[in-house]
Parts: sequence; C-alpha cells; structure tokens
Amino acid sequence: MKTLLYISAFAILLGSCKKDADGFEANTGSYDHSQSVGNSANDLLSAKTYQSLTVEILYMPGFALNSSTATHLTNFLNARLNKPGGVNIQSREISATSTSVLSITQVRDLETTNRKAFSDKTNMAVTILITNGTYTESQVLGVAYRNTSAALFGKLIHDNSGGVGQPSRSTLEASVLEHEVAHLLG
Repeated sequence: MKTLLYISAFAILLGSCKKDADGFEANTGSYDHSQSVGNSANDLLSAKTYQSLTVEILYMPGFALNSSTATHLTNFLNARLNKPGGVNIQSREISATSTSVLSITQVRDLETTNRKAFSDKTNMAVTILITNGTYTESQVLGVAYRNTSAALFGKLIHDNSGGVGQPSRSTLEASVLEHEVAHLLG
C-alpha cells in the first residue's frame, strides 16, 4: 500500500511540473538571478565560488513547509552539494495573493516583491515561493522558473495530499520541492 502511494505521488509529480524563465528586473547584488533554469547548476553544486547556500522559503499564510519537509530538503541538498559552509534554510511568511490562479508572470512578480536573499561573494541564494493558489495549468504542482527560483502551488499540493488514497502532505510537498530544486541543479 505504501509503495502504491509513492508511485502515485511520483506519477502526479512527473505530470505536474513546468520549467520557465525570463528576465528579473529587480536584481540585487552582482549575481544574475534572471538566467534560465539550470544555468546556475555549477554554482549551486560546487564550492569553487560559493561555499554556502541560503534557501529562502517564502510562504503564504497556511502554506508553511512541514518541518519534516524542511529537514528533507536540507538532507537532499547536503547529500548533493559541495558547500563546506553549509546549507541554511530561512522561512518567512509573506502576504497571501487574492488571485486564486497564478500565471508565471504573477509568480515572478511575487518573488520580485518579496525576495530578500541574494547571492554574495561566498554564499549562493535560492528562493522557493509557496503560494496559496494554483497555476494556470491546473495540474502543475510546482515550477522552476529562473536559475535560482522555484514555486510550489500550495493549494494544489494540499488538495492532492492527506486524504484517503493520497500521499501524506509532507511526502507530496517533499517530492515536489525536491523535483523543482533538481531542475535548478541542472
């Protein structure tokens, strides 16, 4: 039964992802956070330039990451990245959007308005946005849309987890998050 739940979660995940990229006008610092998905893979994976990683989790009310999901993300990154300075997860609640269905432009605008973590001389920064809405493509659970940015559609994740025959919320949340972060890693 547990295997069936994992297979179901994985099948939903594969069909529910979208990659996108565009320019990021509100860039802070010298690092270009407006590149295409995967373009920062080397910077994320190696310690050649950036010895540590900050993951900024921006979530809307009611959609904070489960603590086990945050632990899973830290373990996932530590197992794959060469960051001797460590991986630091910072979570912060942001205002909910009044729009129930979000376009990629709206997702980008939310990040532009709320992002505070940017890469500096030795620390790389990634931002993960967790919304209270869904995506314009209704089955998409998450999207990687810039070289250091991804979003999870919290309402859709909540609607598809925790019920009879559905994976637990933490399992689906961790699976989608891992999948989107893997896009950023190339």
